[in-house]
Amino acid sequence: VLFGIFFHAPLLPSSMSMGCAVHDRVSSVTVRCSVGPAYLSAIKDLYDGSIVAYVVGQFNDNELVLETLRKAQKANPNATPLIHSDRGSQYTSKDYYRLTTQYQMTRSMSRVGKCIDNAPIESFFGHFKTECYDLKKYKTFEELVSDIDAYIYFYNHQRFQERNNGLAPLEMRNKAVA
Repeated sequence: VLFGIFFHAPLLPSSMSMGCAVHDRVSSVTVRCSVGPAYLSAIKDLYDGSIVAYVVGQFNDNELVLETLRKAQKANPNATPLIHSDRGSQYTSKDYYRLTTQYQMTRSMSRVGKCIDNAPIESFFGHFKTECYDLKKYKTFEELVSDIDAYIYFYNHQRFQERNNGLAPLEMRNKAVA
């Protein structure tokens, strides 16, 4: 702990190749501003590449990230994954530390100056921006949220991924548990 900020050593394997569902996840927040402030906080499962939880908000604050964690926990209450993030203020806060401890999640953070550690979630944001967001000018925050909802559904259920042998993320998960 440094000045009340919690840092955690990066624990993800450098290969980022995971072999077990709901054990390793990455999280981050991205910013879009065409309709005023809009922030997307998401958690991606590294096993199948699915977005397990996300929240869209108008403030980039602790509550945005904490609500995303709550949604992930509610979706899979028995999961105790490793959760990796960058060193943003939300991820170094006492509230984040307390909630991840309560949910028995192991925290991991990117090394200083090594944003590549969080590449899987940043890759998702890149796909979202080029395949959805950049194709349209949004008139309202609600319109943006609706498109984010639709895109994440598409991404999880229909967007084929080479790393999943041509399956969409949730197809991959369902095949693994069958």
